[in-house]
Amino acid sequence: MKRVAWSVCFILILLTCKHANHPPEVPVTPWCKSEEGTALTTYAFMTSTHDPDEDRISIRFDWGDGTISTWSHLIPSDSVWIDTHTFTESGTYEIRAQAKDEHGATSEWSAPFVFTVKSYYPPPGSLEVWGPDTGYIGEDYWFYARAVDPNNDSIQFQFLVLLGMTITDTIDWRPPVPSGGIDSIQLSFTLADTSFEFRAYAKNIHGSVADTFASTFIRIVDRPPTAPPPPSCKPMSYVYTPMKFSTQTSDPDPYDDALSYRFVFDNDTTAWGPPDTSVYTVWYYFDTPGLHYVRAQARDQWSRVSEWSDPTAISIKTNFVDEWPNFDTPIEICVTDDRAYIVESGTQSLVITDLSGNIIDKWQYFDTPISVDVDTNGYIYVTDAGTQTVKKLSPTGTIVAEWGGYGAANGQFRYPYDIAVYDTFVFVVDRENHRIQKFTHNGEFVTSWGGFGAGDGQFYLPTGIDIHNDTVYVADFYNNRVQIFTTSGTYISKFGETEGVEDGQFIGLRDVAVDDSGYVYTIESDNARVQKFKYITFITRWGTSGTAVGCFNNPQALSTCGNLLYVVDTENDRIQIFDLTQ
Repeated sequence: MKRVAWSVCFILILLTCKHANHPPEVPVTPWCKSEEGTALTTYAFMTSTHDPDEDRISIRFDWGDGTISTWSHLIPSDSVWIDTHTFTESGTYEIRAQAKDEHGATSEWSAPFVFTVKSYYPPPGSLEVWGPDTGYIGEDYWFYARAVDPNNDSIQFQFLVLLGMTITDTIDWRPPVPSGGIDSIQLSFTLADTSFEFRAYAKNIHGSVADTFASTFIRIVDRPPTAPPPPSCKPMSYVYTPMKFSTQTSDPDPYDDALSYRFVFDNDTTAWGPPDTSVYTVWYYFDTPGLHYVRAQARDQWSRVSEWSDPTAISIKTNFVDEWPNFDTPIEICVTDDRAYIVESGTQSLVITDLSGNIIDKWQYFDTPISVDVDTNGYIYVTDAGTQTVKKLSPTGTIVAEWGGYGAANGQFRYPYDIAVYDTFVFVVDRENHRIQKFTHNGEFVTSWGGFGAGDGQFYLPTGIDIHNDTVYVADFYNNRVQIFTTSGTYISKFGETEGVEDGQFIGLRDVAVDDSGYVYTIESDNARVQKFKYITFITRWGTSGTAVGCFNNPQALSTCGNLLYVVDTENDRIQIFDLTQ
């Protein structure tokens, strides 16, 4: 009985072991007769595997494009299964296989088979580009491209402009042109002395891009500016007198708006000026009389230089006659037919000379003498800012009258400055009261006019006065102008009013003088120059800061006598004399 039980158990174990199921082995890597194909073309792929239990099996493929085939019908173990698939897009795909036996047991996925799919629409070929190999900055140039498509499909082009490895411009895919047709684009360039690459890519209308690009190169060069015209300036001037020279030209390249300029004065070449888009101006003076020449030249931002302009000729004259040196800080002068009366600030004295500058006498009984004038009888009138008075002296130097005193009432002064004697009257510049006072020769007050301000007839620290033909000219210092009045103080006209260095402008207007012909002369301490006017119209000027003859250093006053102009060159300690006919 015991032996029978063990026999039954053994038979059951054998039956159980016989019916245990095993999954198929992993399929071999799928294969195809080619490793690459074309989109929209059907290809056959194969694989096989072994089932350990010799069961029938089904096989499916993962196509690598997001789709998996259905399970095949059951086939014997170790049979080759063939399935087909069509890829719709180009790309690289990994194809795997999996097996399942008739009992439903599945294998792992196989190793991938790499299959490359190219476009059904092959890319264009025979790509070429062309265009100019040289050009100018800012000009427009045409570039062209052409390619041929194997299927005669239309073609699109993309263009790049490169400077070395840097892309400076991208023209994205353009409208299609027929296969073999030409596409063109117009370009300009903003950098000179540089080579640019023009590069083209091509694709057909199905998106198939040509394997290579095509290029051409253009070198952009810069043209020099146009030669400037002859510099503009006055045709005549005086030695040591700054003149304004101007020039302007154009550049043929549109991006060279700002140009630098330089001038050559005879053989003296200036440095390049800063880039400028407007008229360029420099100031220059010649130190010798004669005919001089000036030329101009232009340079663009790429350092291309124009030709020199044609010359402008300038006639430089000298009207200098003489100088009287060795005064101690002279500040005022009055010249008569045979004498000159000079106020020396350094010695607080009145120096009398002959008309050659030789000292005849020196009177030193003043506190702070400022100005001097002489009447037709030889009496001398001196303003003394220290005592706030006007002193009248006899021709021999005896004080015969004195009037004034500090204050703002009629006949009083706050810093009496310049003085002018005309007819039977004495006119005094009452500087810090901002007015002109009129007296008789004996100091009797007649009238006054002015007051602080910038309006017509007002003054701001006036400094100089002269009278000609019943017309009073007043140097209105801080208002940078000369005002003109009748001898009764009625306002007539003015000129100036603008602070500056241009003709007719003033900086540091100190004194005014009128010659026998009615020409008006002014002296400026800051601009260190004399200006000449016909009434209110500018005529000419001369002088600049310096120590050479014809130059001035803080000049303070001037006086005319006949055809000569006497200028008090204060900090050069001298009187300079000029010929008014030159």
